[in-house]
Amino acid sequence: MPDTLDGRFDLILLHLYLFLSLPHKPEDRIMRRLLLESLFEDMDRSLREMGIGDTGVAKRVKTMSKAAFGRLMAYTDTADTPDARREALIRNVYRGNAPAPEAVDKLVGYVNNWKQPSAEAVA
Repeated sequence: MPDTLDGRFDLILLHLYLFLSLPHKPEDRIMRRLLLESLFEDMDRSLREMGIGDTGVAKRVKTMSKAAFGRLMAYTDTADTPDARREALIRNVYRGNAPAPEAVDKLVGYVNNWKQPSAEAVA
């Protein structure tokens, strides 16, 4: 992944998706909502630290939130279709500029083999 603001953003979103895809109990809904709120609050803070003004922050956070939910939906919608999942990862994580196929294979393997906790760990 590129070590850029966009690259880091995409990796955070990918790991957010992986976390949200873990089995959960209904009472975990509040914690999951707080995680999403925390993500957007951090985006706001980071933009302000970069010197972006109030009007610019609001506009950028709106754009980033649309991108975030779009990526989460893309990963969710392609969970059962390996080729589509691979394309979604290339399009989002690599912004369409995929590196060597081996690097993409490693990322796809990482995502597809995400370890879900045992029933005891979730309980």
